[in-house]
Amino acid sequence: MAILPIDIQTIIAQINNVSKAQQNIQHSPINQQHHWGTVIEDQNEQKDHQVNQTTQPDNEDKKVNPDVKKNLKERHERKERKAKKEKGARDEIMFKDPDKGNIIDVKK
Repeated sequence: MAILPIDIQTIIAQINNVSKAQQNIQHSPINQQHHWGTVIEDQNEQKDHQVNQTTQPDNEDKKVNPDVKKNLKERHERKERKAKKEKGARDEIMFKDPDKGNIIDVKK
């Protein structure tokens, strides 16, 4: 089957349309990514500007049980005593030298 001059003219006229279609096919994932990226940015921006609704706290929630408060205070004091005891033990180990004071250097 031979190509006629009219066929060549038709093909040349359609090259522009074919190239645009091929370019759209090749760049469709990039275009979709760009589109969804802007959609997600808009949603996040709207979410950032919204005010969170909170419920009014009850007065009972604000009250502290005295027993719990006392237990927390005792626990805190025990931790402080334990920390002081450990610090003292570390200081003794760190600065205790058995040879200290036994070696005397005398220069002539």
